[in-house]
Amino acid sequence: MAELGIDFLVVPPNAGSRRTPEKRALLQVIADNARAQGREPAFAAKFQPPD
Repeated sequence: MAELGIDFLVVPPNAGSRRTPEKRALLQVIADNARAQGREPAFAAKFQPPD
């Protein structure tokens, strides 16, 4: 990639529309735990059910 002049990789965010209910629940627990500790989760995850 360096030879092509690409110094970073741009990856589009995951929409989360195909996540299983179990994965959504896990992401919710991680977010709740982080907020209970007074911080934001280490990553941004879309874990709400799609509209």
